Amino acid sequence: MYKFEVTCVFMTKTVEQAEHIRKFFDDAQALMTCENSSFSSTAISEVNAKPEMPEWDAIVFSLETEALTVLEALKGVIHNYGVTTVQDLNDFAGLSGRFIDTKWGWKDLDEVKVKSVEAPMGVIGYSLDLPTPEFIEHITRSSHV
Repeated sequence: MYKFEVTCVFMTKTVEQAEHIRKFFDDAQALMTCENSSFSSTAISEVNAKPEMPEWDAIVFSLETEALTVLEALKGVIHNYGVTTVQDLNDFAGLSGRFIDTKWGWKDLDEVKVKSVEAPMGVIGYSLDLPTPEFIEHITRSSHV
């Protein structure tokens, strides 16, 4: 499912035309900005699609060293490319993912820590205390170094 945020700039000859266009888009529940101009009636629009954030659960590693290894690998990707994705996390953890996982990620994981996952009987594993991933519009894998 995709959510769309639409920004439209319309140059109309009259305020009435602008209000008519605004009502049309309000009825369609779109976000827009109308600017009145007496010079042109040309419409220009730009649409940016932002897919919904993937649902993901914390990955529980059986060993603390596994969690640390994945965290260091993610930080290495950020060092080389400026961003790492949810899909990178899945790959390093040996899990499969979905295409949407390539569109969400992190630009900084310096504050991330490994935390123990506990149950009444004691520690059952370790996970990464990751922040909420952010939408990554364009990813290029050219090195920053």
